[in-house]
Amino acid sequence: IAFLGLPLEILSRVKKKRVLRVADALDMQVAFAVELLLMAPVRRKSLLRLELEKHVLTVGQGRAQRRYLCLPSQMVKNKIDLLVLNLFVDIAYHFLDRRIKLHA
Repeated sequence: IAFLGLPLEILSRVKKKRVLRVADALDMQVAFAVELLLMAPVRRKSLLRLELEKHVLTVGQGRAQRRYLCLPSQMVKNKIDLLVLNLFVDIAYHFLDRRIKLHA
């Protein structure tokens, strides 16, 4: 059950930091992947080939903004396009919309 809260736990820890490092960006990638797999189980191969700019569609603005995961049939085992509605919540908002300045 603790696994279910892992993405938000990572996000909370990273948001508290004044200076972000490369390790924090990697942690956010893990949080994003875990949240994605919890909401829409996809094969490891599909997860590795995921391109956010290409496979995540953002519609609307502000509170009405929604994100959709769109995987073409070539990336799905059963060869049927996959569309996951209103997939991402807090983790994706920070991962996709916020520019993280990394300090090595």
